[in-house]
Amino acid sequence: MRRHAGLIALALGMAGCATTRLPDGSRIQRLAPSDAAAIAPVSSPEEPKRLAQLNAQVLADQQAAREREMREETWRRAQRQWAVDLH
Repeated sequence: MRRHAGLIALALGMAGCATTRLPDGSRIQRLAPSDAAAIAPVSSPEEPKRLAQLNAQVLADQQAAREREMREETWRRAQRQWAVDLH
């Protein structure tokens, strides 16, 4: 038991670093409403439109990455199953 105490302590320490998934599947934490006041005010009328476009692009990129990861995982599982079926 004494030999494993270091490993247990390491595992518990690492578990504290883990983040949980948000309802949308990402691990990116959004600002809470109370923190929104700390954001600098928008400087021009065009900036909200530009930021909305940027936000839409980021969300689209995240969704594309999730879909790519799902396709890759599906392919890996299919390859494993194919290899098992050969034997």
